[in-house]
Amino acid sequence: HEWPQAAAASSESAAATGIRMESTVNTATVTNTGTIMVSAQTTGGDANAVGILVQDSNVMVPMISAPVTINNTGGTIIARNSLDGGATWTHGLAIDTSTAPNPAVINLMGSGTKVGQIYGDIDISAADVINVSAGETRFDGKINPDGTLEGGLNILSGGTLYLQDEPTANTSYDGAAVVNVDNLSIAAGGKLALQLPSYTSGSASYPTIVANTADITGATLEVRPSSSNGLYGNSYSYDNVIDAET
Repeated sequence: HEWPQAAAASSESAAATGIRMESTVNTATVTNTGTIMVSAQTTGGDANAVGILVQDSNVMVPMISAPVTINNTGGTIIARNSLDGGATWTHGLAIDTSTAPNPAVINLMGSGTKVGQIYGDIDISAADVINVSAGETRFDGKINPDGTLEGGLNILSGGTLYLQDEPTANTSYDGAAVVNVDNLSIAAGGKLALQLPSYTSGSASYPTIVANTADITGATLEVRPSSSNGLYGNSYSYDNVIDAET
């Protein structure tokens, strides 16, 4: 579904949400195989777009371990904000489970030759996990955009996570993809792909993963060359692409 955008004048704010679930307990499964596109647009005011939001209703109930499950199976989720009337766009929240009433499992998958695409941030809690499997998911955003290292990211055998960074002629550029998690695991047969090199305003910018613990034993790390003019320098150096205590 392509959701209508919310628009507001400069002195106002705009908020738009694609799918919103609020409850005391949530064990639902949401599967996207199409397009969820949510836009919030102003000309100077605040804008807040959210693709999929799962939140607690703040009514006290016993804790449960059964998860809410979000599947993006070859689908596209776009959550974007504009403060200049739509001339340029920045990341909204593609998926937000940070205040879900129980743990969340987010499964990012391709479907046959169709890749999954996420534009916007993903905000999770310490109990949540993101699994990348069965094909490729292209990610343009930040996982835990506030920098908190919580939750887990697993790239499973047969899965590819492509962290994008494309500043060239891109009116939706909002920096390189960044992942902040407690635990990172890339299994043998799993692949982390990075769009390199990317430069903006003379400064190097590139995708990174920061974690407390990272296990990439047997994993494939792949560079997908990117150039604004088709030319490359003789050499490039990228420090701390994966930065972990352990």
